[in-house]
Amino acid sequence: MPAIRTTRQSRGAASLPKGIAGHRDRHHRPPLLWLAQILCIAACVVVGAAIMATRTGDPGLWAIVGAAVVTSALRVVGVLAFHRRPTQELILGRARRWESWLGVAALTFAMVIAS
Repeated sequence: MPAIRTTRQSRGAASLPKGIAGHRDRHHRPPLLWLAQILCIAACVVVGAAIMATRTGDPGLWAIVGAAVVTSALRVVGVLAFHRRPTQELILGRARRWESWLGVAALTFAMVIAS
């Protein structure tokens, strides 16, 4: 089994080990599927919070509406940026950074929903 190359070991390396590359190819989906899910959830959260904020006039709820819009936009931008990068450049170090970025955006959005 070949060793996984790190960013330092493979500057500009265009391929991943065979098992990882096959896994990546099987799970590569067009961003439209992810965007649809993100946008549906975001729309429900924003509309629901906006309705509650309008009816109560609570500034805290308006802050939640604003936070929902901002975190939703960050998630959409993150998914689009991930899918616009060249697939060949996805080495282990970059994959970890993308995973962290998308995870933080999703966690932040979940915290907005929970509030």
